[in-house]
Amino acid sequence: MTPQPDPISSIPALIGSRCDALLVQQFWMRGELVSSANVLLAKFEGVWFRVCLDGGVVFWRSDVPAPAALSVPEEGWDYPHVDVATPNGLIGQTLSALSITETAAGCKIVFTFSNGRVLLFEEAHDECVCAVT
Repeated sequence: MTPQPDPISSIPALIGSRCDALLVQQFWMRGELVSSANVLLAKFEGVWFRVCLDGGVVFWRSDVPAPAALSVPEEGWDYPHVDVATPNGLIGQTLSALSITETAAGCKIVFTFSNGRVLLFEEAHDECVCAVT
């Protein structure tokens, strides 16, 4: 069995929970995309969660405030949110499986939904990606 990354806070029991939202926070600097998936912001059953991956470690925060896009104009930094749930038919779907796996280059979280869609949030070599299949 592959060892699991140490979560910084407890990962909640979300299996069977309804997906209300899934947002990916990007990071732009002076108009150039630096990270397409800096943070995953998930809302299940009305509760927001913030998930970050760094160096093979999962940083999972539960019951966080509703996210708001952030901008630091004097530094040229922008952190917009991209909705990955709505265009992929995940709103209202229940979470049927959730796995966290350590990889050779980092870690990954796989969310599987009742409609068969899968969201992958993965960090490798300090770079995060998010994809829905």
